[in-house]
Amino acid sequence: KSVIAFIEDPDGYKFELIERGPTPEPLCQVMLRVGDLDRAIKFYEKAFGMELLRRKDNPQYKYTIAMMGYGPEDKNAVLELTYNYGVKEYDKGNAYAQVDI
Repeated sequence: KSVIAFIEDPDGYKFELIERGPTPEPLCQVMLRVGDLDRAIKFYEKAFGMELLRRKDNPQYKYTIAMMGYGPEDKNAVLELTYNYGVKEYDKGNAYAQVDI
């Protein structure tokens, strides 16, 4: 029941927007692609006090996600960390709805 749209900013960067049911937060989810999922989880736990809400491996699509946040996903904004199998780094400045940290 999600509505998905793609937009492009004036600099040519593309973003995916997903409309979901009503939530208390105007921004409910941000996705970052990471090269080392376990290291990224530890970083967000230590640096921001986030907790790992859930982790899901998707071998058929060759990626694993970890949802990080401060409480239940349906009531708080969450950070989705996505690890694509075999990808250790991303090109800086040439991202598709990604932020390279």
